[in-house]
Amino acid sequence: MPSTLNTFIPVKVNISNDVLFQNMGEEYVLLNMKTEKYFGLDAVAARFWQLFAENASTENALLQVQSEFEVEEETVKRDLLAFLQKLLAEELVTVEN
Repeated sequence: MPSTLNTFIPVKVNISNDVLFQNMGEEYVLLNMKTEKYFGLDAVAARFWQLFAENASTENALLQVQSEFEVEEETVKRDLLAFLQKLLAEELVTVEN
């Protein structure tokens, strides 16, 4: 059963080995090889994904995205939680507390 999040941001996000990430020009795509489902990512979600792939902690990823996209901390946290909910629901990641 996948984990769920409410307002708690986990310490670390682990990407499933069954997921491929690809830059398709101006679009970023995830492919779950197990289910053969594709997922399009906007620039912010793609940047979070890249940081998670680099083993960045969620705290470091939040700070990096906030800096790069020049957005408020609460907005970045809200976006990250929504993104993680989707990733967990599709079993693309696991999280560590």
